[in-house]
Amino acid sequence: MSATHNRAIAALNQLVKLSHNSEAGFRVTAENVNNRGLKTLLKAYAKQRALFAEELHAEVIRLGGVVKKRRSVLGMTHRGWILIKASLTLGEHNVEQVVLAEAHRGERYAQKQYKQALQQELPAATHALLERHYETLQAVGQQIFDMAVNPDYRLVVRLFNSDADVDKAENALQEAGFSQKAISTMVFNTAVSQYQINAKRSTVLEMMAIGSLGGAVMGGLVGLMMGLGIWLMPSLGMSSMTGSAPINTVGILIVIGAVIGALFMTFAATLMGLSASEQDAYLYDDSLKNGQTLLMVFTDPGHADEAADIMHQVNLARFG
Repeated sequence: MSATHNRAIAALNQLVKLSHNSEAGFRVTAENVNNRGLKTLLKAYAKQRALFAEELHAEVIRLGGVVKKRRSVLGMTHRGWILIKASLTLGEHNVEQVVLAEAHRGERYAQKQYKQALQQELPAATHALLERHYETLQAVGQQIFDMAVNPDYRLVVRLFNSDADVDKAENALQEAGFSQKAISTMVFNTAVSQYQINAKRSTVLEMMAIGSLGGAVMGGLVGLMMGLGIWLMPSLGMSSMTGSAPINTVGILIVIGAVIGALFMTFAATLMGLSASEQDAYLYDDSLKNGQTLLMVFTDPGHADEAADIMHQVNLARFG
């Protein structure tokens, strides 16, 4: 096997892992938003990354390589951080901004990894595959940027249940002054609609892992401060002590704090994970039953809430 093929296989294996992380990242992001349109769009991105992983896997096999299945601690930690930040944020709109900002950070990292892979010497077919993926990453990254952090524009999305509702919302938006060019629709295909994974189990496990790690770190720090305080407090007669005894005391308190912190945060994180996944399952199932047409409005931040409210009122009338 040539050196070019070996480098290509190594790069592809890295991108397989990256794509699985991106899929899980979008799934976690989707689990933490209540807007049915945004949830469905993020699920579509997750499905897209699952397909990327399949294509990259097939390319590794075609080049004569073996796909290495490796877990990413960094990716799991980032997803756990998204879940915790979302759980601690108040207000639906604020939660959306928080998780989308994290999703945008993940997309920037993915683009960087693809760009580095494309700079290597690769077989023509491999380069073409990665170039196609990279162009998609750029488009998705820009869309998430427009939804979350673009200071000049906002992309407002909502899922509707029928063409009549879409027409009604479009008319209401145009009557309110939104231009026709700023309004577009997307109809999700069957493949996206049927995208299903064991989200509940994955969410809970990741929340337990990040909770355990975070709790151990925080508990250990508390134990360290308590141990140092005891060691240095003259009233306890520890300040003049020498030898290993005070160090052992500090070490024991660090371990106790880490264990207690890990247990407490694991329990709390498990509850947050269960809540997030159950809420997501309900809302996503409702979306699949009630329509697949996404209406998007590209507007300035000052009118984003107005556009969202107009579309919400149409849906409210439908369900009310």
